[in-house]
Amino acid sequence: MATQKADLVIRNASVFYAHRLSRVNLAIRTGKIIEVMDASVAGPEAAEIFDATGLYCFPGFIDPHVHFGLQLGAEQSSDDFTTGSVSAAFGGITSVFNFTPVLTGSEEDLTALFNETAQTAEKYRTQLFLHLAVAEPKIAPEKLVELAIRYKFRSVKVFTTYSSSGRMTSDGYLMDLLKASRGTPLVVMIHAENDSIIRYREKKLTNEGIVKPSHLPYLRPSISEVEAALRVCLMVSEMGGRIYLAHLSSGKTIDAIYRHFPALLGKSIFLETCPHYLYFSDTFLKGDQAAHFTTCPPLRSEEERQELLKHFFAGRIHTIGSDHCPFASWVKEKYKDDYLNMPNGLPGVELGFVLLYNLLKSKENEITVEELSRMFSSNIANVFGIFPQKGSLLPGADADLALFDPNAEWKVTLDALHGRNDYDPYEGLKLKGKIDSTIIGGKFVVRNKQWIPTHVQ
Repeated sequence: MATQKADLVIRNASVFYAHRLSRVNLAIRTGKIIEVMDASVAGPEAAEIFDATGLYCFPGFIDPHVHFGLQLGAEQSSDDFTTGSVSAAFGGITSVFNFTPVLTGSEEDLTALFNETAQTAEKYRTQLFLHLAVAEPKIAPEKLVELAIRYKFRSVKVFTTYSSSGRMTSDGYLMDLLKASRGTPLVVMIHAENDSIIRYREKKLTNEGIVKPSHLPYLRPSISEVEAALRVCLMVSEMGGRIYLAHLSSGKTIDAIYRHFPALLGKSIFLETCPHYLYFSDTFLKGDQAAHFTTCPPLRSEEERQELLKHFFAGRIHTIGSDHCPFASWVKEKYKDDYLNMPNGLPGVELGFVLLYNLLKSKENEITVEELSRMFSSNIANVFGIFPQKGSLLPGADADLALFDPNAEWKVTLDALHGRNDYDPYEGLKLKGKIDSTIIGGKFVVRNKQWIPTHVQ
């Protein structure tokens, strides 16, 4: 038993261990978990005690995929670093992975980019990790890996599309990057879509006239994602390294990967999807509100959504990322007849866990709440090499906790959320369960569903 006084003890928290729900007391000192004990054990004296009776206690959630403060052309996303991370904290998220601007230049440019993005950390109310986004920079792949590790990036993000905006990485560079990353802690994160299919269809529609949001499923078809995902999986099977396939949108893609690369899944191939692909189909791109549901990759057919749900319930998806990137309704409407210049993206960082918790509660004999929490915590921490510091309730881990009230019943409204967007695609949805409190580094940032203005270092 700990002999020193704790800063904080969380008492009577319900914790999932090996598919069993146990009540525990957690002792925290200097930002670390120092002891986890049965709730019947009083534990050390504490400067503060919080009674978590009736609450589930999870390792603080990690969102591996957010876009806070994103500038796309002339448009700025609704949430900046501060508002986005406050919204995240209300969703039980204690750490986020944002992206650097896309690097196209030299080693000097990388140094400047690192210094610039590192300065934004003080604006976050969660803890920050960064993906290094690149587009075939003027740096050899071997040198890029060396520099990325030196600057403590956990991953390098590449795009197999967006050649029209200069963000695409060629297959040749990607293969060399995978080879160079082999045996290192670096993960290659990939936005996988077939560029030539997309460019061909963009040109065809442009020649025919107006391009609208309703054209999005045609512009970026499922086969585009399936082909590109299989192509990069084949590369990693040949070259080595590890890849993280971001925002997979279709059950067809998961099907194909599991069929062709089963031995590599969870070892060198990791799969992420987002809540909006599990909740919405391309039906939402056919009505008057189509512009409000544009994201890339796009929403898929109902058949593909159901297939994706099947894989989710079977536990075949490793992680959940929100891909949080909201733009105001008036911004999207401005481009409703000029889709190719419309900024894409949806909000989602605050609602991710509770949305999927509600999906889970609608099914019998599927994945457990414990397994769901891993998709938001330990699985992500393992992929990016920050476990057990993050994503863990083990003694010695950072005291990042999400306390979840499974009995809260509420309706999604803009007033109930904490981001700055003027609409939310889930508005009106009735949910059961809500984050009650969020603790980062041993300090409450959300307590009893209220914001505590503590700056996170």
